[in-house]
Amino acid sequence: MLLKENSHGDQFPVGMRVLAIDANFVCLKYLVTVLQQCRYKVTATTDAEEALQILRNKNEEFDIVITDVVREDIDGFKLLQIISLEMDIPVVMVSANDDVSNIMRSIKHGARDYLLKPVRLQEMMNIWQHVIRKNLDNPEKSSITKEIIDQKTSTLKRTRNQSTKEEDESTKEEGETDTHPDIASSSRKKSRMTWTQELHEKFLDAIQELGNEEAVPNTILKIMNVPGLTRENVASHLQGNTRK
Repeated sequence: MLLKENSHGDQFPVGMRVLAIDANFVCLKYLVTVLQQCRYKVTATTDAEEALQILRNKNEEFDIVITDVVREDIDGFKLLQIISLEMDIPVVMVSANDDVSNIMRSIKHGARDYLLKPVRLQEMMNIWQHVIRKNLDNPEKSSITKEIIDQKTSTLKRTRNQSTKEEDESTKEEGETDTHPDIASSSRKKSRMTWTQELHEKFLDAIQELGNEEAVPNTILKIMNVPGLTRENVASHLQGNTRK
């Protein structure tokens, strides 16, 4: 079943274009209602195959995808993997299951976030950040106007500068240098260090080795043993990838 709803206004994130997918029609209606309250432009469907067809034909017409995990037609993780491989679009997973292994699996397949059902209004109001980050990394592929990016960039630059200053000071105190190839040399100019696939895999391996109880930034940093990586880097990555 396909539902469409127009947003009000045209100032981002108002009007952000969302494709919502949930096999449960009641859950889908609730999700659409919350997204409408954020004044997003919503297209919604219970059918995964229909969602893929929409994306394959008109993926440039969407800024972000929100999909459930448990499905009978196509496994949610498989759906995530297909979207991640075929389309350059952020994906947020939603599920009633808060199992850490599911969260980690979502992250490995490229999910930008993993939220628990029922989703909260504040969480939906913040998903625009994933779109901005993607477009700042790939401005030539952005479907959002330059004016929208410029509007948000001034605030993001202030955050980047403050974050970079704090990380540089922390690195000097610990006597560390950025020598590992996994850490981009441009990190001093960016708010967040670049986590390569290899570095991210080391992060996940460290968490699995330590277990949930012991997986704190200091111990993860010790297990990863990457020169130039700071506790603040690990703490920020941990928080961003395990937020519920």
